Amino acid sequence: MPCSLIGLSLLASPLAAENRFSWRDGLRVDITDNVQFSTGARMQYDLVRFNDDRTRLDDDQDFRRLRLINRLAVFNWRVRADHDFGVSEGWKNLYVQYRGLDKQLITFGNQTAPFSKEDTIGSGELPFLERSIASALSPGTLVGLSYRRWGDRWSTTAGLFGNELNDLDRRRLRGRSINARATFAPLRTDLATLHLGFSTELRKVSANQSVRLRVRPGTRLTTRRLIDTRRIRGVDRSYTNGIELGLAYRNLRVQTEAIRLSLDRDTDHVDLKSHKMMASVLLGGARYRYSVGRGSFYSVPPKNRWGALELAARHARLDLDDGPVEGGIQTENTLGVSWIINQQLRTTLNYTDIEAKPNRNGRDEDVSLWSLRLQYSF
Repeated sequence: MPCSLIGLSLLASPLAAENRFSWRDGLRVDITDNVQFSTGARMQYDLVRFNDDRTRLDDDQDFRRLRLINRLAVFNWRVRADHDFGVSEGWKNLYVQYRGLDKQLITFGNQTAPFSKEDTIGSGELPFLERSIASALSPGTLVGLSYRRWGDRWSTTAGLFGNELNDLDRRRLRGRSINARATFAPLRTDLATLHLGFSTELRKVSANQSVRLRVRPGTRLTTRRLIDTRRIRGVDRSYTNGIELGLAYRNLRVQTEAIRLSLDRDTDHVDLKSHKMMASVLLGGARYRYSVGRGSFYSVPPKNRWGALELAARHARLDLDDGPVEGGIQTENTLGVSWIINQQLRTTLNYTDIEAKPNRNGRDEDVSLWSLRLQYSF
């Protein structure tokens, strides 16, 4: 055996003896007691069938998400790098986080901006295939520096942000902003939790940048839009505010949220609005829990062999009409049923009825779609 191979084998022997491997929640390698690496994936395959009206909407099927999730923990530092190869291809979470302070987090990089309870829910936990159209006014993912702190019943997060790492089309609102979100749980017991929340964003829009807001009807598997502001020029600043209310009692959850986005221009002022209401119930022994640090509800699946069912209903409305901006008004009513087989497997079926009154061209149209998702995570 060559000398170099002998040296490598001698070096690898103690490392191999010290490393510990596990397949719980993906592949995890404990390199030392203070250094761990894990990798996993989230695969979501969607099928959609439309009943269209004036706007042609083609049936389709594709990987909504095909995401590789990597985590590295070194003492009190965490690094996360998620890359998606699905419909929304690109980097998602890509940040460095410090966790050395009690009930506090400092995060730098591409992350979910502190705004809206709906955005705090991971895509693998959604009771519907997509977030509501109300979230079209929220900032989503941005590059920045944030600080979070929480207590027994409250949480606050604030940060300075630029633009999203990937140039996706949730909001074409490029610039710099201050974002903040505060939550409070005045009632928090083993059986019930009441959630209150407020979010705000003050954004300085980059010079010579136009603003555009639009939304896809019910799924990311289409590039068509029923409502669209087109380019709004001359915007200097934007102000976005949101309020949240939620209640969970055992296996029942109800939530509502409203968002207003105000655009300041030299000539006028434009207000765009959205809201959503939803209710869901878990069957089969599962229950809802509350994370104070995230300021959000999440589901705890049962440990029986059959899993659990989640039934959900949602009403959402997005108003992109105000003054000279005639982008349209869209309403979506969605019914969903999910079979949560276990922590790795889940399937969801949605029926969505959509009304655009008016659409982006000032005409009324009605659309409906069936959508099915098969999800596997590890």
